[in-house]
Amino acid sequence: MDKKSVILLTLFILMALGCHAQYNRGNSIERKALVVYKCGTDGYYYPQNNVALSEVNSVETSYAYDKKKHVLYVMTPNSNCAVTLTKEYAKKFNKKNVPILKTDQLQTAIAQHNASLEQKYSLINQQRTKHLEDSVAQAKAKAITDSLAKVSHDLLERAREIETREQYRNSHDWHKVPIDSRQMICEICKDTLTLQDSIYCMGVKNDSILYYTKKTGDLGKSYYVSHISGFPRELLAYPAYNYHYEVFKDSLTQYDVSRQWAERLNTYSLLDYIEKLRKEAPYGFLGEWGWDVKHKMVTFHFDYTNTSENTIKNVTVHFQLTDDAGDVKCSGYFQGTGPMELFDTCSWEWNDSPYTVSGNVSTMKLTKIVITFDNGDKTVLTKNQIVENG
Repeated sequence: MDKKSVILLTLFILMALGCHAQYNRGNSIERKALVVYKCGTDGYYYPQNNVALSEVNSVETSYAYDKKKHVLYVMTPNSNCAVTLTKEYAKKFNKKNVPILKTDQLQTAIAQHNASLEQKYSLINQQRTKHLEDSVAQAKAKAITDSLAKVSHDLLERAREIETREQYRNSHDWHKVPIDSRQMICEICKDTLTLQDSIYCMGVKNDSILYYTKKTGDLGKSYYVSHISGFPRELLAYPAYNYHYEVFKDSLTQYDVSRQWAERLNTYSLLDYIEKLRKEAPYGFLGEWGWDVKHKMVTFHFDYTNTSENTIKNVTVHFQLTDDAGDVKCSGYFQGTGPMELFDTCSWEWNDSPYTVSGNVSTMKLTKIVITFDNGDKTVLTKNQIVENG
């Protein structure tokens, strides 16, 4: 192959890479779907925003490029993605056919492509709804025809009633009891709970109703809080409640409805919540933390929660400060002194420090956390082992 042919072949490959490239860790630093549509269990497509991706495939078009940050904006059949190219790949990338847009133009282009995806999947979801409606209509028509052919009018009415209840049973959770937005006073926490049109109920018996609310705690772990209240008599005149109770009476009356049982459920829920926390962060976790540079001096603050049964004597946070190029400009550590018992949370703040930096720094990385216990034991949490709350 002569030199001219080699050059033409190389240009063709580079053009192909620029137009149809698939992006992964080999050629990009970060891949993020600004919006991606995914099919739910109900068959409908729902958007998810700012989703980190391991790779971007099936690229249909590249519509914008940020030359300074090496960010390429591409469309796939179900997503609008931002791909931060590696410097090496950015040099090879064919930019001739990709517009380089200013900030306001880029935002407009992103919005336009998001809108095109929304329009596309709105139509798909409408088609799904029509398909479901047609299927339900066909099923109802067949059921009515079959019933009329086999039974008399009275039997048919009874069959419809049974079918309606069965459909309700199959499409509703017996725990979710309609209450018409009533207020209830919990005998345990003494709070007046303004509830929505339904509550998550464990049982109804005599003059009491046992229910619980869902809360989100540290590390995003959820847990349930059980409540017990006097039964609102006005619910007996609420048709939706009466129908639900009649359909699920066997389930709603099977459990103990007492303050003792509610408190026991709260204990179980709390222990389960604690176990989840300790499983994810056996030595504790960082809460809010941050840094700044004031008059070239590094300032720092952080919170830490102890999830270990051992008392913590001190927590030492090691850090590195880097500039935009990733060069380390400063490193060191800050030590917070306890003691910290199990599930204690302590906060520390340094408005001055022995660490100074010259030039611009943009990122602080926590390289490790060293935990020293009262008994002298130490645990070192490396970067991947550090757990942050929120």
